[in-house]
Amino acid sequence: MGTASERRHRSLDDSTKCGILAHPVFEQIPYIMSNSQRTSQKIAFAVAILCYMAAVGCMAATAYYASQLGSESPIVAAFSASIVFFAGAGIVLHVIGKSDLPDLRIK
Repeated sequence: MGTASERRHRSLDDSTKCGILAHPVFEQIPYIMSNSQRTSQKIAFAVAILCYMAAVGCMAATAYYASQLGSESPIVAAFSASIVFFAGAGIVLHVIGKSDLPDLRIK
């Protein structure tokens, strides 16, 4: 068995050899990702462009209604919140649409 320090040293060596990436399942996963986009990524990017355009439209509506109704109006607040929503959704969908995702289908 050995002393306590030898057992501790042996357990550290075993833990580095038996890391999570040494598992046989992970050896089957290809680590090289393809550059081609899937259809769902193309759709996500198209919806991102639509979200950007909606944010610009809400910006125009906010400016128009702020001049007509005043900046204290709930309509102006709603369009201002819509700007933040559409811009955020556009950024997220843009990243999803342009990232290099692996093939996660079960074969």
